[in-house]
Amino acid sequence: MLKKTNFQKRASFRRINSSKEKIKGSRLGIAVLFLGTVLLSAFFWLKNQKGDWFKRWQEKLSQPFIYKISGRSDKDLSKSFGVKLDLKDVEGLKKTINLLTKDLAGDYSLYFYNIKQKTSFNIKQDQVFKAASINKIPIIVSFYQEVEKGRLDEEAEYVLQEQDIQNYGAGSMRYQEPGTKHQYVKLIELVGKNSDNTAAYVIANLVGEKEIQKSLDKLGLEQTSIKENTTTPQEMGDYLVKLYENELVEEKYKEKIFNALTGTDFEDRIPAGVPDHIQVAHKTGNEVQVYNDCGLILSVDPYVLCILTKGVEEEEALEIIPKISRAIWEYNKNIKN
Repeated sequence: MLKKTNFQKRASFRRINSSKEKIKGSRLGIAVLFLGTVLLSAFFWLKNQKGDWFKRWQEKLSQPFIYKISGRSDKDLSKSFGVKLDLKDVEGLKKTINLLTKDLAGDYSLYFYNIKQKTSFNIKQDQVFKAASINKIPIIVSFYQEVEKGRLDEEAEYVLQEQDIQNYGAGSMRYQEPGTKHQYVKLIELVGKNSDNTAAYVIANLVGEKEIQKSLDKLGLEQTSIKENTTTPQEMGDYLVKLYENELVEEKYKEKIFNALTGTDFEDRIPAGVPDHIQVAHKTGNEVQVYNDCGLILSVDPYVLCILTKGVEEEEALEIIPKISRAIWEYNKNIKN
């Protein structure tokens, strides 16, 4: 005899549970769809904002990883560098840098000058290299020379023109609408900190390319050309020394230039080789197989370091330049009066 069971109730219970699961699943799907729609809408809203947040975010993501040197003792540093360090004298420094670069692609040149003690070290210092964005240093300096003469007002406003847009390389101004207004002092900040090509174009046109070149020629910088975009490590290094010693502009404008060249979007080279608390007023420059950096290391014993390259590999250059910078930092500490 078959045992009676409440089959219909059980079947009904399963149907109810199944319906609840379907309702729960559909609600979850709607919630996921709603959340996805909100996120997608937010993404496109941010992308289309006039502040160019999206473009700046993309540029930040595309910036190279900063290779920061670790280690304090010679032993630690030798392990980090991958070569035995000898930084007590100029011969040891030369040997160290040759060991660091000997197996790398392309050419590495440098010019080092201790400003107070007037001692120097260089490799291929007179060789002509592509300056890339290093040429933005004399553009900024020339602007403040005009301000100092009373010919320009750094607080004046500039209205962006369609023909100003330089649609390549670094900077966010190229994404802005014609008619956008900026104070000149803001443009200078964009040139220095963000390496903005459109801002640099505006400032160079404002001062005049010929005037900028004339000021370089008067200083005897024969290989430094704004038009040809060339320089040598020593010429740009000497230019920075003159800036430091107030030979190009007076103190208050020099400090403004230093501010524009400090805390930039590109701290992955010379600054990566010195302690974080040390101010480095510098400018990097990139082109195909070109990764440059020239600047003033504003420590208690300040010095100039200019590293120019050509035919190099990006990954190698962005690893080795901080090492060269750190080697120079350690060597500079050992210099005696």
